[in-house]
Amino acid sequence: TAAVHPDIGTTERTTGITTIGWIRSCAHVGVDVPSIILDPFCGSGTTGIVAVSTGLRFIGLELSDEYAATARDRIEKSLAEDIR
Repeated sequence: TAAVHPDIGTTERTTGITTIGWIRSCAHVGVDVPSIILDPFCGSGTTGIVAVSTGLRFIGLELSDEYAATARDRIEKSLAEDIR
């Protein structure tokens, strides 16, 4: 099954093809405050990808071993792509 939104693209669960679909909607003016994002229902790790891509630390909790592995792989891949 796929969830489609005209502004952010398609997320396809069955094939593993995903889009983040996140767009920064606010501007932060001033000194950055060190933050840790906690996602107690991590799922496939989209919150973690956005957190680390914006320079924030992230803790994700997930009961499913399959989803935890998917999240870890996606976050690690996004970090590797940011380094390049």
